[in-house]
Amino acid sequence: MNEGAETKKSDNAFGKDTERSVGECLSLAFKYLSYRNRSVFEVRTKLTAKEVFTADVIDDTIDKLVDEGYLNDHTFAEELLRHRTKTKNWGRLKIRADLKRYGVERDIIEAVINALSTEEESSTAMKALTKWLRVKGISCASSAEISTENKLKAMRHLASRGFTTDLIRQTLDNISEK
Repeated sequence: MNEGAETKKSDNAFGKDTERSVGECLSLAFKYLSYRNRSVFEVRTKLTAKEVFTADVIDDTIDKLVDEGYLNDHTFAEELLRHRTKTKNWGRLKIRADLKRYGVERDIIEAVINALSTEEESSTAMKALTKWLRVKGISCASSAEISTENKLKAMRHLASRGFTTDLIRQTLDNISEK
């Protein structure tokens, strides 16, 4: 009878340690998520880097966060797309690369990127170009007034922002409509 009671205590103690570990892991994950929305990969990487939790505890924590809606790669990707287009004036190519860096799955990336309309991206490219021209002190009423050297610089700038070559050319041609 004593041996059975000891086994139960041992099982309970192990269970409590596991629960405490998942609880601590969840607490850390919630703290990490409180700053901004994150991808599953980011949270998993952060928790693994702490070297305190086992892989099973991290997996259980991630599963719980996903099940309860605190962690969702699709929502993360949509928010990142909105933020990068509105505040940083990035194009689809740079956003796609950024989402890959955050460990978002390819099908989610493609779904979110394809939801970006051509008009939205054109508008973002025009804002990026207008801002670049203003910062560089280049005033112009049309594309013809920009020197070839400055056009090339503008093209490189827009390319570094993740816009396609076709969109860059279209944006430079439409500069007079700004």
